[in-house]
Amino acid sequence: MQVITYYADWQNPLYNLLSLLFYVVLISVPPFMYVYLRQALPQEQLEHRDLEQLRHFLPSIVLLVINIFGFLVIVFGNPNSVFHQHTEQIVFFVNFTIITFFCNYLGRFAK
Repeated sequence: MQVITYYADWQNPLYNLLSLLFYVVLISVPPFMYVYLRQALPQEQLEHRDLEQLRHFLPSIVLLVINIFGFLVIVFGNPNSVFHQHTEQIVFFVNFTIITFFCNYLGRFAK
């Protein structure tokens, strides 16, 4: 975590936005696979509830909101404010935590 925050360079906004959205895409892959496989099964075996499938995307949506809000505060905010520093730490902590849980969760299936 300290390596990520130490080497963070917020001088290139496009690169930083794409790197933050990478985490959202990475977390969105399993729900997309789930929804795709549910649609690929024969329809008589399934109860079709599209809104119920959205709950699988909640972590991705929450992470997207945090990353977009954090990006806007970090890039366009006052770099000397305490709010700016805390927002940067929160964004990195949330992304680090999500990726850690994601990798641990997939690691259980690899055994």
